[in-house]
Amino acid sequence: MKSNLTPAVLSEAPPPHAARDRQNLLAAGPLQPVALDLAGEQYWQRNWTRINFRHAINPRDLSLGNHVNRLFHQWFVNAFRGIDTAGLSLLEVGCGSSEWLPYLAKEFGFQVSGLDYSERGCALASEILSAERVAGRVFPADLFSPPKELLGAFDVVVSFGVVEHFSPTEECLRALRRYLKPAGRLVSVVPNLSGLMGTLQYFLDREVRKKHVIIDRESLVIAHERASLRPLCCEYQIFLNLGVLNAERWKEYSSLYWLIERVRSAGSKLAWLAESHTGLGKPNSWTSPYIFCLAERDT
Repeated sequence: MKSNLTPAVLSEAPPPHAARDRQNLLAAGPLQPVALDLAGEQYWQRNWTRINFRHAINPRDLSLGNHVNRLFHQWFVNAFRGIDTAGLSLLEVGCGSSEWLPYLAKEFGFQVSGLDYSERGCALASEILSAERVAGRVFPADLFSPPKELLGAFDVVVSFGVVEHFSPTEECLRALRRYLKPAGRLVSVVPNLSGLMGTLQYFLDREVRKKHVIIDRESLVIAHERASLRPLCCEYQIFLNLGVLNAERWKEYSSLYWLIERVRSAGSKLAWLAESHTGLGKPNSWTSPYIFCLAERDT
């Protein structure tokens, strides 16, 4: 599999301390044999009980509220450009209530599967696939102890908001690597909590913030390399999206929660207008809510 996605971000000049930090991290001692799950299964079971039925991502929805999904779609189009994806096998790890599995099947022709350790999350993912009339398998299993049939079985593995819940990061990435065929591709999407989003989440709910590892672009690249993955592109994505913030603990204070939701919605939409119509909003290390990394299994 070859991709025309230009790894321009990786060729940018790093900050003065980056080369030293990079050498220190790559030369560090033996990795821990097991990654620590900062969130835990119960956290996700509670999370999925609050989630209603979802439809597949629709990149042709031109409404302002679909701005983030359209940019996700454009990134995937670039990532898979030059690759005949029809019929290739794809696994989403952490697929609970996934809108992405039917999207990736419909838009790119992948044969999709999902894996999640939350039974409720798996049930929702299966329900969405069925409603979207997309064939796919969903496996209720821990990503570190999967069915053996899944190991080395996939051309592409994707995860959205999984990697940052495990410490050390490279142990989670190494586990994801095991699902890939030789030269298979891994897409890791993590929240950028090293900037504004991390600060805001700390004030909204520090307990939720503690369930995440702080990952910036440089540390994500290093973690991939230590996991025997070759980063092809790693970049901050989208100017701003306050919707990534978790404010559930404020629901018991209805008036305050209503205000938080209004601020989150209005602030995000203003930023999306700036990004899509004025060119003023650009992805950056401070305000961007996501980091996207495309990597290849190092053979």
